[in-house]
Amino acid sequence: MASRPCLLALCLLAAPLASLAAAQLAPADQAELRRALAMVGPSTSEEPAVRQERRARDPSAAFMLGAALGAWESAAATLRYDLATPSGDGDDSEAIAEDCYDERIAFDHLQTRTSALGLTPPQVVEGAGLASGEVLTAWRARQAGASPRCR
Repeated sequence: MASRPCLLALCLLAAPLASLAAAQLAPADQAELRRALAMVGPSTSEEPAVRQERRARDPSAAFMLGAALGAWESAAATLRYDLATPSGDGDDSEAIAEDCYDERIAFDHLQTRTSALGLTPPQVVEGAGLASGEVLTAWRARQAGASPRCR
């Protein structure tokens, strides 16, 4: 009888590990994610890449995730730049508001697509082949809250 509770406890501990392993991106999905990331380029929107992909095929979930990651990276970089580099006229409020909007939408898409695939930010960043820890650090900071100028 004593072995049954131990076996049950072992199964309960193993279940999260199995689901974590299942949530890893397959090599084909990693390739789709990376292709979408490249297609988005410097755009703060995933839409141009998604429209282009739809001309050839239905975008996969991994492609949509890569497009969301690329759009968020670009939107966050644009926001950081505009916050750090004021224009000469002294009133950047309209541009900053637009940057905040773009970044918020892109981040919401990224979070939604990451959750839908059962992935974590480190898994997405690794699957995208982004060796630098900067993206993951920025993602975690963003999860903690938007830029103070965007609140």
